[in-house]
Amino acid sequence: MAFIVHGASFHGQADLGADLSTMASQPSSKNSLICTGCNNFEAGSHDDLKEHYRTEWHRHNLKRKVAGLAPIDSDVFEERVASYVSEKDQARGKKKEHLSKKAREKQDKRDQQARERQASGQPERAEQQPENELPDFSEMTEEEFMDWKVAHSEKLEITDSLFDRHRSENFSESLEYMAKQFGFFV
Repeated sequence: MAFIVHGASFHGQADLGADLSTMASQPSSKNSLICTGCNNFEAGSHDDLKEHYRTEWHRHNLKRKVAGLAPIDSDVFEERVASYVSEKDQARGKKKEHLSKKAREKQDKRDQQARERQASGQPERAEQQPENELPDFSEMTEEEFMDWKVAHSEKLEITDSLFDRHRSENFSESLEYMAKQFGFFV
């Protein structure tokens, strides 16, 4: 009983093994390593092909293939990345410019109000915000915001419900109320 390797003839088994090992270790133009997803990108070795598979260009072409689009060359990909980065930097610059312009306008408004108060003879006010006006949170640090939030938060009593404005006579009644109304339990 003879075993025949699929695709090989029985007579050439010894030579076939030598050819396969040579083909696998030394790619030639006849058996080169190609990525068909990236316009037939040719790699010089298996390691080069593995590195190619890890590139953003290859990943981008795979996504295009899934979407039914044709692959793009590495030059086109690099141009697109460069234009995207420059657009993003320009947008970031515009945002910073806008924010600094807004801050300048606010400072000018404060200065104008201070001049008006001095002209009318009113004493200088502290930088306190009126109670019904909220401060500009975008100019606060995280610590300042948390301090403001704690200072302006509603203080709950032990008899208050956590979910609405209901106030019970004692703590146990409050727990019972929250259990019945909201399924709350401790």
